[in-house]
Amino acid sequence: MNLASDHVDWAERRARLGQRHFLAVAGSSIEDVADAMVGLHSSDPITPYLSLWARVAGVTPDDIGDALYTRRALIRVHAMRRTLFVVGPGLASTMAAACTNRYVTRERTKLVKLVEQQGLAANGAAWVDRVATATVEALRVRGEATAVQLTADVPELALRLSFGSDQTWAGTVGVSTRILFLLATEGRIARGQPLGSWVSGQYRWLSMDSFAADGFGTDDPEEARQELVRRWLATYGPGTTTDVQWWTGWTKGQTMKTLAALEAVEVDPEKGSEQTWWLLADDLAVEDRHQTVSRPWVALLPGLDPTVMGWKQRQWYVGDHAAVLFDRNGNAGPTVWANGRIIGGWSQAKDGDVRVRLLEQVSTDVEDAVSARAGQLGDWLGATRITHRFRSPLDIELASG
Repeated sequence: MNLASDHVDWAERRARLGQRHFLAVAGSSIEDVADAMVGLHSSDPITPYLSLWARVAGVTPDDIGDALYTRRALIRVHAMRRTLFVVGPGLASTMAAACTNRYVTRERTKLVKLVEQQGLAANGAAWVDRVATATVEALRVRGEATAVQLTADVPELALRLSFGSDQTWAGTVGVSTRILFLLATEGRIARGQPLGSWVSGQYRWLSMDSFAADGFGTDDPEEARQELVRRWLATYGPGTTTDVQWWTGWTKGQTMKTLAALEAVEVDPEKGSEQTWWLLADDLAVEDRHQTVSRPWVALLPGLDPTVMGWKQRQWYVGDHAAVLFDRNGNAGPTVWANGRIIGGWSQAKDGDVRVRLLEQVSTDVEDAVSARAGQLGDWLGATRITHRFRSPLDIELASG
């Protein structure tokens, strides 16, 4: 097939997705997949497990738990857009320097203001520093602890803060929640093993020393931003300026500056795209760019999977199905894919059955492959029951139907 250095069509874009997202060809290891995908979404605790099931042949929940909690080859961190990701410690540090560190001052200022306004301390900054430092020291002594356990060592964590006074959504939040979130944003602590099974979102906490004894998030910010976008383009490219800006959470100016520093190349998009697409310069010379065009594949991906959430402009793979596959806030529910496009959705019923609904007509071969994959997922889940944290209309309908 002839390759045009200045043009990428829809077929190539979907082929790249299948290959580089380990959906047409399985990944070799948990760590390699998490790294190449530039992190696995973890706002929902089940997402990284199901994302890895979809991409690593033969992987088990115990294998993933071993990587997260025994070998500590993976870590949960707040990164782009303050979203929670699972990623290797090295890349996590890069993400912190590129994205997360800029949120620290804002989060700390908000907490200091609450502490002073609600009379916990006249000098909110000093109070926050003291409580935060005591919390980290308690974790170093314990090794691992829940928020409840930490309140025994740092009583201030048990205090409550009010928010939203005079609003219908008013309520209170524990100081522990705000202090732990601040410390996690600062890269001083990280989530450890959850209470209960792998579907639980109640985590124990660890000092970041357990993962990065030599410092975390200390990379040069500009170099870190370039490395992050380089990785994104290698896996998700081609993409538009809007895609990169949304995924990183940066301003347009910062996005354009980083693309320029990388010497990213503009390529002519296929009809239907409103913006020029970006690729890494050396990606244009890859001779096997089209090698997966004729390789058929299907996949069942969880809600918030990094492939579904990898681009802001999604019409080229979502089609007309967004209304039933995303919630009101733009969070993706579980999806069914074939050859680079979403063709339906799935959910697990109370009896454990993995139910699928196709939203468009497909060939018998594709339908049979999807059915087989749903059966494999049901077998993999076994007695485990899952509920996606951010539920799409189709997910809810299938689960209750």
